[in-house]
Amino acid sequence: MGKKGEGKEDKITPLQVQKEVQSKLFHDEEVRSVLKVKDLSKKKRLLSKENQKKKQFLCVTIQGQRVRIQRIKGTKNVFVIKQTWKLEDLGRIEVSDQMMNQSIKSEGGFGLFFDKPYYWMASTPSLRNEFLLTLWKLCEEKLTKTPQSTVDLVDLAMITRERHGDEEDISVQYRDLMTAAEEKELEDLIISCVNGVTDVEELSNSLNTQLNNLEIQNIYAIIDAEAATYRVQEKIDESSQQLEAIDAWLTEYNTSLRSIKGYIEEIENRNNRMEIATQNQRKLKTELENLLQKLILSRTVTTTLTTPSFTKEKNGLSIAIDAAESLSQIFKSYQELTPAMKNTKAVQEKVKEFMEYRTSFSSKFEQFIQEQYIKLSREIAEEEKKEKKSGKTAFWFSGLHRTVYKTLISYTPLMNWLHQMEPERFKKLLDLYVQTFQNLYKHEIKYFFSDVKDLISKDSKDRKLSSLGPPIKNEFQSINVMPNDTSLSKPEKMSPEMAIAYSLNVLLPNVIEEQNFCTKFFPPRLDGDKEKDAKSTTENSENIGKMLLELFSGSIEKLGDLVETADKVDHYNDINILVYSAQFRSKCKDSLIVNEILTQVDIKARTLFNAYISEQVATINGTQVSIKRCGILPIVSKVCLATDHMILRLGGNENTTANKLVDESSANLIEAMNKWLQTIGDQQKEKYKLITRFENFHHFHKEMSKKRIKTVESFVTESETLYKSNIDQFVRYLVDYYLSEITDFFTELDKLLERLPEEEIPFQQSHSKQALGKVNARINASFIEKKMRKLQKSIEKNLSPAEGLIPRVWTTLTDYFVEKYKHFEELTRRCYKTELTMTNKEISSLIKLKLIMNNPTSKRDSVRPT
Repeated sequence: MGKKGEGKEDKITPLQVQKEVQSKLFHDEEVRSVLKVKDLSKKKRLLSKENQKKKQFLCVTIQGQRVRIQRIKGTKNVFVIKQTWKLEDLGRIEVSDQMMNQSIKSEGGFGLFFDKPYYWMASTPSLRNEFLLTLWKLCEEKLTKTPQSTVDLVDLAMITRERHGDEEDISVQYRDLMTAAEEKELEDLIISCVNGVTDVEELSNSLNTQLNNLEIQNIYAIIDAEAATYRVQEKIDESSQQLEAIDAWLTEYNTSLRSIKGYIEEIENRNNRMEIATQNQRKLKTELENLLQKLILSRTVTTTLTTPSFTKEKNGLSIAIDAAESLSQIFKSYQELTPAMKNTKAVQEKVKEFMEYRTSFSSKFEQFIQEQYIKLSREIAEEEKKEKKSGKTAFWFSGLHRTVYKTLISYTPLMNWLHQMEPERFKKLLDLYVQTFQNLYKHEIKYFFSDVKDLISKDSKDRKLSSLGPPIKNEFQSINVMPNDTSLSKPEKMSPEMAIAYSLNVLLPNVIEEQNFCTKFFPPRLDGDKEKDAKSTTENSENIGKMLLELFSGSIEKLGDLVETADKVDHYNDINILVYSAQFRSKCKDSLIVNEILTQVDIKARTLFNAYISEQVATINGTQVSIKRCGILPIVSKVCLATDHMILRLGGNENTTANKLVDESSANLIEAMNKWLQTIGDQQKEKYKLITRFENFHHFHKEMSKKRIKTVESFVTESETLYKSNIDQFVRYLVDYYLSEITDFFTELDKLLERLPEEEIPFQQSHSKQALGKVNARINASFIEKKMRKLQKSIEKNLSPAEGLIPRVWTTLTDYFVEKYKHFEELTRRCYKTELTMTNKEISSLIKLKLIMNNPTSKRDSVRPT
């Protein structure tokens, strides 16, 4: 019996295999389905006993998006992966009757096509169909293209379930009732019984007898246990009654406890409320005590607020400042109170009393400052009268205004207080300051600029383009910019542009000093909030800027008059003025009012100079010239001189408004001149027109190349192109004119070749071989030399030696003629199959040996008849 048991094959179910391979082989993969199969594609061969025990299974595993079909072998405890395929490599699925290989067709058989077909047989068709259906669903889910299938796997699985479903369900049901150990025990029992008993009927009778005995014993045991069951039931009933009584007592006890808890909580809440009320009353008492301390002013302070003294005698001003500060602290403390405290009657009465103090004090301070304004303005007016009689200039000695600053600056703390407490009164004092001192400044500015005009030299320079002479090297006069020096000495006579620089040197220190005083005396209103304080500071700066513009409004107008005077004397003074303005601006970067004054001066100077340039451009465009003389035209020379003047007036300064103006003005003048030169001489003879153009474009290019002005670089480049192109045209004109006996024949020949083939040319009457012979007879050394010498004389006669263009024009002419003669030779060979009398090399040698031309060094009169 033992040997037979050992030789029995182990039964391994797919479920067990799935659990085993999941835990031992595929730790990171999910085993979706397992099918026990038999390989049909291999030939039957003798296997060892060990290999016969090993079973073969197909597994479908998933890891993320990767699906693989694994073929494994093994016993119950040991499994090995024998072969692996990817799902995307599956090309075809065959089932049973539809299999192509009919020799291995079998029930439960199927085939999978990978690199080659593989055929297997499952234990039952239903298990096969379930496995293939799982595989097919994964194909639909994971692949973009599903493999071929000989049948509809979904329908096949449903049919199989209908056909074998009940039997399999029952088998599975009974299989699930026993564990693997119970199955093993039952199997051993059956084997032992079968081996011990030879007669089956005897075995059956024996088993029936034993079963009846067991049933009788069970019945007797149930009857004996019935009495004990009744006694247990009675005890249970008694216990239930006692539990109900205990439950009722517990319910009543819980009700009592809840009631007691409610009483206790109510008492605690009452005590808490009483404690909170006590704490609130103590806190309120403390707050009221503190409030009374904060809202109390001493008798000295109230007396000062009622009858203040703003003089420095007996420290009256210091006492007034302290009293104002104390009142300010009172209002700050009031703002910190809660709304409830603010609404109390006592607080409101106190605040009303403090507001009366504030109104009284601010009103008396406002009146006092007004009186100071009037007093100081009268003192300045009296002093100005004395200085005027003595011949001094009010602006020269600003000690009078410094007295105002020194007197009023001590009241800055009270002005700050007034701005915080009474903004409207503060605004009135600011406006009143402007009204009081504006007239004083107006008179001072008037007298000062009147004196400056008397200092301007009466000598004037004519700087119009039509009469512009060579620039003087020292035309730009540098100045010492001293915007912080208020003690400048009175100069002697000076030019208009220097008068403007002097005026700014005297005016701006006073403007800056006035600005510094106003910024301190009229401070911004600050509350401690960063955003509000920044906004208030900006608004205050704008107000002070407007205030200073009103005070010094007359200076901007007078400076504009000086700029006009300087422009009338010499338009190029506008450039000097812009340079001086830039120097002052660099020294006074932080002063908005100074920048505004200088900006207005710049605008005036630029406007006047732009008008002058526009007038000169119109003059250039309207100029009519009759060409009677070779050489540089006056307008070209004047434009170059004008550019020199503008550059010299910059005085070597860079990155200023003046530089930009010079660049723009130079570009406008040069653009107008270029256009004018390109149209000049259209009604004149071709030779004179071309000479005039290339000489003047060359002169302009030579002069302007020395100057580094970015805005005219394009015009300089254009002028170079134009003078070279006009030289080329002039050379062609001379060659065609003086050598027409040769050039005319070949020019017409070029035209004939445009419409006739080369072989027909000798048959044309105008260009027959006889006509070519006549032209060829003229081509000799003496003829060429004679004509070229005439060309030399024409060039020397008509070109200006000063420009140095004669050698260049001659070289261009000879190169052009030699190149053209090469073309004549080529035409002769092509059309007449012959050669000209002289070769181009002979002509080139003749020119180099006998016709050398240098630029004349002596001056000669270049007048030519018109």
